[in-house]
Amino acid sequence: MKRACLMLCVCLMLLAGISRAEMLQEPSVNERSVQVNIVHLGTWTTVVAYDGQQFEVPTAALQLSETVPAEQRFAVIRAPRTGQCTMYSYATENSPVLQPCMAGTIVLVLRPGETWTQIAVDGMAGYVKTSCLTFCPLQKEIVGYALVTRDGRMDARQMVTLRHEPASYVPRLFDLPTGTRVTVLTSGKGWCEIEAEGKRGFIREQNLILADNAE
Repeated sequence: MKRACLMLCVCLMLLAGISRAEMLQEPSVNERSVQVNIVHLGTWTTVVAYDGQQFEVPTAALQLSETVPAEQRFAVIRAPRTGQCTMYSYATENSPVLQPCMAGTIVLVLRPGETWTQIAVDGMAGYVKTSCLTFCPLQKEIVGYALVTRDGRMDARQMVTLRHEPASYVPRLFDLPTGTRVTVLTSGKGWCEIEAEGKRGFIREQNLILADNAE
């Protein structure tokens, strides 16, 4: 089993506990590379673990493989019918199964291919069928941050559904509890594309309370 590891270029102040806003807006010239574990991958920010603590850092700070085209370095698992796809040890269905990958999960692309693509997710590297992936580039800008709500309530006892596409009739991806903080990537026609906890999907705009740097 291969372990997926990355190098992250971060400033020392960040590791000392700098705030989220400062992380994104105040880069430092005093930087060094450290090895971290990815907790939740995103195309705008990523949650990483380092020295027993977790930090939300700009995904642009991750030192990714330059052999993978920029527009294919990230992908989202697509499986509208089954809700998951299978990750194998090698690029064949006859190889050992590593784990199922849930639809909507954001994965790191290690080696794209026409039929099979090598990805990294949950600390493991393996192969999935390329047809199960939607490639996406690093997010250059966002609408903002938001909190998930339902009927104006955020008590974490209610769930809101995310979907593959911005339409109520398409299959659901997963549910998020109200009060969850999300990154809003795009917005239009009553729907928002969001990222949260390493997943990506569409949610009705009415189920979000938009607020820059919402806490």
